[in-house]
Amino acid sequence: MKKRKIKFTILFLISILFFLSSFNNNFCNASFFKSSDDNILDHFKHRIDNNNFFEQSTVLNVGGLGKSNYTIIQDAINDSKDGDIVFVWEYSSPYHENILIDKRINLIGQNKNKTVIDGGGLIDVITVMVDNVLICGFTIINSGTDWIDAGIKLHSDNNIIKGNIISNNNFGIYSYNLENSVISDNIINHNFNSGIHLPFSNNVSIINNKIMNNILKGIFLYDSNVHCNNRNKIEENIIKNNNFGIYFWFSYRTDISRNIISCNCNGISFNHNSEYNNINNNTITDNLFDGIFLNSSCFNQIINNEITRNINGMNFKYSSYCDIINNRIIGYNDIGFLSNYSSNNFLNGNYFSNNNIYGIALNHSSKSYIGYNYIIHNEDIGLYLNQNSNDNIIVYNDFINQFPHSFFMNCFRNKWTNNYWDDWNKNGFYKIYGKMNLLNGFLSLNWFNYDLKPSENEKL
Repeated sequence: MKKRKIKFTILFLISILFFLSSFNNNFCNASFFKSSDDNILDHFKHRIDNNNFFEQSTVLNVGGLGKSNYTIIQDAINDSKDGDIVFVWEYSSPYHENILIDKRINLIGQNKNKTVIDGGGLIDVITVMVDNVLICGFTIINSGTDWIDAGIKLHSDNNIIKGNIISNNNFGIYSYNLENSVISDNIINHNFNSGIHLPFSNNVSIINNKIMNNILKGIFLYDSNVHCNNRNKIEENIIKNNNFGIYFWFSYRTDISRNIISCNCNGISFNHNSEYNNINNNTITDNLFDGIFLNSSCFNQIINNEITRNINGMNFKYSSYCDIINNRIIGYNDIGFLSNYSSNNFLNGNYFSNNNIYGIALNHSSKSYIGYNYIIHNEDIGLYLNQNSNDNIIVYNDFINQFPHSFFMNCFRNKWTNNYWDDWNKNGFYKIYGKMNLLNGFLSLNWFNYDLKPSENEKL
């Protein structure tokens, strides 16, 4: 009996030693799923691959304590095959490399705050040449400074860039013609050019990132979704302290929703026929110039946003056929909504309040519908129509506590009816004051429009 107990004890000790050796050399899956940063298993819940991804994968370790671990990330990638996991330990960080990924692998750092890949100021830090690559868990810094050098450059599609810190590069993430990819849960900051720069991109989701302190643009989309019906998504990001927060040039069909966009020069800028985009449920505040700027960009929807403390809450130039619905443009914008040479827009159910000059100002802007808006407590004029802002329909609005409520200059054929005016004496028509300049300005006459059926009750 004693001999059996001794033999069993020896076998048990040998099995423990074998297990510890296997942990160091082959990487224990239990440890893999319990990173000191996050539960890394969460990073794979939406993998494009099939559900038995992990059973089919080999894990190649870099920089840990195991005897068979690699010391250089690129060596592990070179020895990997499609579907493998290259796991990089923080123990040997920083890794001074410029990495090329040419296999369908998953490159994973142990801890995004401590697993550093430093490009040394040369070319791209990580270049991806194949589809279906995942990169997560790294600090990625110091790309080269040539005009398209980047922290991560994608020459492929169906990629996931998740849970990284991407900082002090030329571009944070750059890709030309990117499709069907996800950029999520990253901190993208202090890059010289754009944080995320995606010309000709389609069906890309940019979700839950912190995009801050990039010198030029936070997110830049150029020629995106022009010839397809897919939509890009920019959702639930914090976009702060960039020159331009979100900048579009000839880009279509993007949903911008539930972001906090603050302290940029311009919050959101659409330029050169950026059309069929939706801006919904964002907080856009404290931007130096415009909260939302549209230039030559039609057929966009701006719905349910909170827009405060910008020079202009919204600024439209040559941008028509847009829907501006149920927004709160309140608090210390100079002008809540400014429209220049922009016609046939639909303003409905918005709250224009406590703006420093005008609630709404139209200049050379005709044939718009302005209805069911609350135009309240603006410092100068609630609604100002200037220079050939003609044939607008202004109905069912509340005008409260500003003087004057409305004023027009050289405008014709605007229709006013069923608006509530808090200074109306409830007798007859409501008179709206204006001026007409004749003979090239040599003759100036007082002029009047009338609300022919003012409302007795406010709608607020």
